Amino acid sequence: MITRQHLDVIVEQLNIKLEKLGSIVEEAMINTSTVLSTRDAFLSQEVIQKDKDIDSMQKVVEDFCVQSIATQQPVAIDLRRFVGYIKIASSLERIADYARHICSLLGTIPEETISEYLSMLLEMYKMTINMLRDILPAITNLDIDTAKKISDSDRHIDALHRHIYSQILLQMDKTNSESEPRVSLITLVRVIERTGDQLSNICEHIIYIASGDHVELDL
Repeated sequence: MITRQHLDVIVEQLNIKLEKLGSIVEEAMINTSTVLSTRDAFLSQEVIQKDKDIDSMQKVVEDFCVQSIATQQPVAIDLRRFVGYIKIASSLERIADYARHICSLLGTIPEETISEYLSMLLEMYKMTINMLRDILPAITNLDIDTAKKISDSDRHIDALHRHIYSQILLQMDKTNSESEPRVSLITLVRVIERTGDQLSNICEHIIYIASGDHVELDL
């Protein structure tokens, strides 16, 4: 018979694994922010190469959850936790993919093309880093109030995305040019916006685990 104490031990082990995944994703995002600011080619390659480690850690979390569901037969909030953590791990892995994508895109955008928008891009991306930092303890604590509060930041990211996007299009109209670097810049802005969306999704998963309610926060 599965005891509450035994299941709590398994949940604690899972929390440790997910915290490790979150930590290395945060490191990738911090390094990406530095690359965005300094265009450090060496650090950019480090982010790209380490993405494989994040993929592997995501699979560790997912496999642990699947095995726990199969062997422990959890119910109610425990089952929601295992299912929700699979989704959260997937979102974290996707966020790391976006970081890798940003680093790759920066290699195709000349400094003079991005300089006008750099401060806003950095503001957007640093907001996503702050969201992740607040989200990680909220996952472990199943903190609904914090999850709802964090998701509000995504609205500011969306607003900045719309503003930068419109400015780039306006510049294209003025120059009558759709140069490849500007198209890459539009993609970069969109990738940062999608990072915020994934973080908002994690907030929704937290609420689902804690309450069983399906909510859409990014409206």
